[in-house]
Amino acid sequence: MSCWTLPGSCRPGVTVRIPFQVAETDIESTVVSLTDIPAARLTLETPGGDVITPGTAAGVGSSFNDAGVRSYYRHTLPLPLPDAGAGTWQAVLELDEKPV
Repeated sequence: MSCWTLPGSCRPGVTVRIPFQVAETDIESTVVSLTDIPAARLTLETPGGDVITPGTAAGVGSSFNDAGVRSYYRHTLPLPLPDAGAGTWQAVLELDEKPV
């Protein structure tokens, strides 16, 4: 398990990429974002470069849950995408230009 805290602030239009490792022996993954900013968006990028969004998560075997200040992706590994198992994944955080 890994945990990151991002110091400072994130401005609209800025993308923050947080790399994390998934080992061949990992059988599941949960990526969580805790924020009090409703305009913050979380997506995942697989080692193969595929992007998983809230809208595409279910179609690739992941589940996305958004409860306001907490959102997360959870799935078993590997996902049925090229290179979506072991390797360096990216949690991608973006702040919408206009708050929701």
